[in-house]
Amino acid sequence: MKHSAISDGSATVFSAEGEVTATAAFEHVYAVPDGATHAVVMMEAATGDAGLDVRLEPLAIDARDELSRLARVKLRFLALAEGTEELALRITSAGKAAVRVTVAFFKREAGALRKNFSCKTCKQLCKLALSAVLAHLGVPYLDAQAVTDLPGIAPIDNSPEAAQALRALADEFGITAEELQAPIPVQTGAPVPVTQACIDMLDAPSEAPAWVGELFDLVHPKAMAAVRVALEIVDGYIDATDRIYTFACESIGMCKPASDKPNAGAA
Repeated sequence: MKHSAISDGSATVFSAEGEVTATAAFEHVYAVPDGATHAVVMMEAATGDAGLDVRLEPLAIDARDELSRLARVKLRFLALAEGTEELALRITSAGKAAVRVTVAFFKREAGALRKNFSCKTCKQLCKLALSAVLAHLGVPYLDAQAVTDLPGIAPIDNSPEAAQALRALADEFGITAEELQAPIPVQTGAPVPVTQACIDMLDAPSEAPAWVGELFDLVHPKAMAAVRVALEIVDGYIDATDRIYTFACESIGMCKPASDKPNAGAA
């Protein structure tokens, strides 16, 4: 599994991507940052069928519930007991599955102490919150990101002439012959609408499950409204992901608008 982490003020986000199999489970123990009050654990299966087992002691009974209605996503929103030091995560699969794991820890801070996240962190947290809502509603948002590998160009035969022709073709594209022969990832997912149920939930936070409003509030008090408006700006299609989160984070002041960035108007 490939691991990465960012820590930015009141949030720490760990990510891991890779494959799990029947004989190779994913097991990891995450240290809970000092002062963390909440955690989000999300497992997304791009391919295959994975199961999620979260071990955390002490664990509130309501935190044991599966919040996702999308089979390929497992989701937990945890209120951490004071003194919780670690979260042990185990992912298993009956067959081979390509998975992405996100574990985010939040510190609930008073408004006066809240620090703005960096643009990168804001985008990641808004994406996590919206993905959680979509999974809870059973919206197949992962289909919008589906890709498949098309085979690269192979030589006609093993002759020197065929190898020379392949190198000449690679030179035309400004790449190596090895790169020309490598599989090419091509997006195959069709545009996926967020559904009216998602829009309604973002429009009426008081009518959404309590954990939804709480999660968005941990990002920023205006995060839910910002994501709602951003979805309208991009016509409500999930595959416009970067535009969604850039607009949302600009509107709550965590990303600089393009006009304010250096060389914004440069050709």
